[in-house]
Amino acid sequence: MEIKIDGIFNARDLGGMETKDGLVVKPGRLIRSDNLSDLTRAGEEVLLKEYNLFRVVDLRTENELGEQAPRKIEGTQWVHLPLVKGDSAERSNAQAEVNESEHSKLTLAQIFKISIAQMNYDVPLAMINMYQSLLESEFSRGQIEKFFRLLLENEEGSTLWHCTAGKDRTGFLTALLLELFGVDRKEIEKDFLLSGENLKPQTEGILEEIKKETDDAALLEQVRILNSVLPEYTSAVFNGIDERGGIESYLTRHIGLSNSDLNDLKRLYLK
Repeated sequence: MEIKIDGIFNARDLGGMETKDGLVVKPGRLIRSDNLSDLTRAGEEVLLKEYNLFRVVDLRTENELGEQAPRKIEGTQWVHLPLVKGDSAERSNAQAEVNESEHSKLTLAQIFKISIAQMNYDVPLAMINMYQSLLESEFSRGQIEKFFRLLLENEEGSTLWHCTAGKDRTGFLTALLLELFGVDRKEIEKDFLLSGENLKPQTEGILEEIKKETDDAALLEQVRILNSVLPEYTSAVFNGIDERGGIESYLTRHIGLSNSDLNDLKRLYLK
């Protein structure tokens, strides 16, 4: 369920999503969002009072934290849990991996051109590869385990997890969790694709700025894709899970959770 919180543009409470065996995700327990850097005091009060916020899990890299400092909310836990090692994460603002002094001299169009060049001018393929890497890499698998164990610790209150735009890394973990719960994949994909709709105003603003520098239609289309999400991304995740024997097999054999852990997650968050 999409929720409106002042200072956040891409937030959902997973509560109310139905599983294939007739259960529903408990409301006010699991929240996905974009980063909280612009969260207002009013938005903070909503999270604390209406959602009983217990913990914020920040999936961004160290570099991203340097660009936008984490918003730590008094009375809640803040956990830094980068889902990728170093700064190889998707960058919704498409900032290239250049040093700070060089970066400050670049125009927005130049930043995107460098980022897209690093993706070999094929953003969808690069992003699909990134999602597959999240499933496979030793570092990411260790972070996935830590994420699920944090959820196991939370008997009451809500956990909120976010990256920068709340679309790829956040969407990836959300898809794993909902798949474990038994939510229909069409509904998981619908939730995932909602990030693209929520990002449209930001994307259009970026495109208008770039159009002041270039009318390169191919570049503009790649920028549009980079700042959105595609159904092919969830397909890559689902295919990867199926190749590993299904979600429960993946979480036990590749992530390190036990069957008891999986049952406890369902007990804590389904009704």
